[in-house]
Amino acid sequence: MNVKYKEIAETLLHRIQRGDYAVNSFPGQPTLAKELGVSYLTARRAITDLIDRGVLTREYNGRVKIAATVDSSRKSPLNIAFLTRPTPIAWDWYAPLQAIVEARQGSVRMLNYLDWHDQNVYDAIGGQYDGAFIIPTHDITRLALDLLVENRHRVVTLFQDLTEYGVPYVDQAPANGVFRLIEHLVQLGHRTIDCLNTEPHDLLIRQNIAHWRHALEHFGVQGTLQDVSDEPYPDGSLKAYHGTRKLFYGNKLKATAIFSTTVRTANGLYRAAYDRGIQIGKDLSVCAFGSYEIAQIMIPSLTCEKSPERTPFLERGLEWILTHGKNWTKPLRICPGEAGLFHGESTAPPPQPTEPIATRASHLK
Repeated sequence: MNVKYKEIAETLLHRIQRGDYAVNSFPGQPTLAKELGVSYLTARRAITDLIDRGVLTREYNGRVKIAATVDSSRKSPLNIAFLTRPTPIAWDWYAPLQAIVEARQGSVRMLNYLDWHDQNVYDAIGGQYDGAFIIPTHDITRLALDLLVENRHRVVTLFQDLTEYGVPYVDQAPANGVFRLIEHLVQLGHRTIDCLNTEPHDLLIRQNIAHWRHALEHFGVQGTLQDVSDEPYPDGSLKAYHGTRKLFYGNKLKATAIFSTTVRTANGLYRAAYDRGIQIGKDLSVCAFGSYEIAQIMIPSLTCEKSPERTPFLERGLEWILTHGKNWTKPLRICPGEAGLFHGESTAPPPQPTEPIATRASHLK
């Protein structure tokens, strides 16, 4: 007995209940058959099953649509897009966003884009959804930016500050986060604190470097920007690994501590240090701007700023979308006021006597 149509019917029912077809109309039988990898007859039988159950209805012109009773009993018409490049960090934000939207009887659709010419960009921003949370990249095109600004009443950005264009920006990291990290190193006794970067110089990276420089000046300490973003490797961790290996073996690193612009940059640094016999937290202190969730399970655990729970800030961003920004009196930059710190095992007082790191490592050959 062929029961595959029942599996197809349950898949379609799940999509309908989740609101997947709230933005786009219910697809035809040929489209479903091709998408789900089944025969036309199996797709038709699944649709007939849902018609018999009152989930779908067939109009006089033969088109199938979601039954009015099902559509009206749906949790809500609220549909939010989450537009992002394919990146693991997106899931850290998608999960809490999904929770707060579902609490309002809505649904969130993650849309990945490869570049700013991608159709998903225009689907997310151009009005097919009630609103969109977007992780923009620094290479945004003029056309996409114009569309974003035109729809700013229903758009919120993450990781990229576009408040100068009237677009709200959810920034989980307080402005003083980098300053607090450098202050922590200074209090431990470090007087030469380099900055290691492997990432493209988007707004966030430029801000981190600027905050590092400001902190050095404030505390009267020294440091060098070690920018290895031009290393010919696709991943930031690999760039950091190969770039810092060159620094270690060339005896070009004189600092006793390093501020890493991202956690994945610190991850590459860890491996390069291990290869060179340099003990993080003993021979070299390392701290980073980035994900506390990852930093706390690294070996040794990585000192970083401890950002607060994301939900309250995403809720405020959703409030902007739901009200279309009308009578908005709050700042467009939605962020916590103070940064907390996670004191990991990667930072400690500088070794004595202070020597170039290459001559301090215990396993040099």
